[in-house]
Amino acid sequence: MKTVISLSGNNDFFLSALATCELLLRWRRNSLTSSLILTVIFWLVVVLPVSANHSQQTPKLPIPFEQHVLSYTSLSTQKTLHQTSGSKVAKPINFRWYVDEWPIMGTEVSARIHHDQAEEARLLLKHVREEMQRIDNTYSPYKPNSELSRVNRLASQAPQKVSDEFYALIKKALWVYERSAGAFDITYASVGHLYNYRKAEAPTDDEIKALKPAIGSVGITLNDRHQSVYFSDERIKIDLGGLAKGYAVDSAITLLAKSGIKHASVSAGGDTRLLGDYVGRPWMVGIKNPRLVGASSNNWEEQQVMKIPMINEAISTSGDYERFFIDDDTRERVHHIIDPGTGKSTNEMMSVSVIGPEGFNTDPLSTALFVLGFEKGLELIEKIPGYEAIFIRRDGQVKYSSGLVNPE
Repeated sequence: MKTVISLSGNNDFFLSALATCELLLRWRRNSLTSSLILTVIFWLVVVLPVSANHSQQTPKLPIPFEQHVLSYTSLSTQKTLHQTSGSKVAKPINFRWYVDEWPIMGTEVSARIHHDQAEEARLLLKHVREEMQRIDNTYSPYKPNSELSRVNRLASQAPQKVSDEFYALIKKALWVYERSAGAFDITYASVGHLYNYRKAEAPTDDEIKALKPAIGSVGITLNDRHQSVYFSDERIKIDLGGLAKGYAVDSAITLLAKSGIKHASVSAGGDTRLLGDYVGRPWMVGIKNPRLVGASSNNWEEQQVMKIPMINEAISTSGDYERFFIDDDTRERVHHIIDPGTGKSTNEMMSVSVIGPEGFNTDPLSTALFVLGFEKGLELIEKIPGYEAIFIRRDGQVKYSSGLVNPE
């Protein structure tokens, strides 16, 4: 099977690194017939139309990366394709897509829903915005009245009773902390709060040395009976940014599903949660080119390294390109994904994307895998059923977990 879309520029070093990035298929080893059927369906629904549209010369990427379609067929996608493979999907007459976006949680939040009533659709989009804003108001470390800020101020003085939702987020953070051997650690903020990426400011080595003993989620004590949180060290600070956006897009999609919506997507920065399919065909979700430069960066097509057909799932990408600056002395990239073991940015990966059923899991896992690097990250993701990962290393190599294999 050949690459469906290939957008390439003057590809030298990175071309050789990405040349093996072919069309991939999630191969269900226990169901050969099902896999072959899905392959035929995917070619009929996605490949042939896209190939026809790209028969002319394609535009060039501003840096040497190739763009490819990754055929990721999840359990939910398999089920949906199987149910619709023998029948035509009716096109509703009065339905259309309604889209809105807002600056929330320090990033761009967007929502897209399929509806037949304009007024109700706009009301639902308003509810999505309000839910995302509520979560930001609760868990932002930059808002002094947020529940998170209260915990950071007082939890080292006395146990702080928190809401059910806050407690669930902390529990999830500690679960990923344990599974990742500390690579995902919300107490990184004990040092992380000293970084200012807009002003290109980083803590000194002495400041990191003084605060690094406060990093470690072993310093967090939970009391299930009282639903309280206690910090063993007054220097401990936590930041839930590594899982709050994944949780937020899940929450927004749940809201829409309860309102009867069948097709929707909600995104917050690198986190996207999908509801249903794109009305008879998969959503095409792009993974951003982590080294995109130049005036053409506003072109969505040219921003993507690859596209993934997905249905009713979540994808989270952690990358070193969202918040960063270049150190004047070392010329190294200083970015927001901090290795809890060093208090500094990790430098093996450019981006890691995790695909799975819930953003509540894909979000923290993508951060954990980024910190762990490819070998240890791959070892971790292989132990978690239903989740897959795509790694883009600093040297340009693209790697995949075993659920995404090359059909050749």
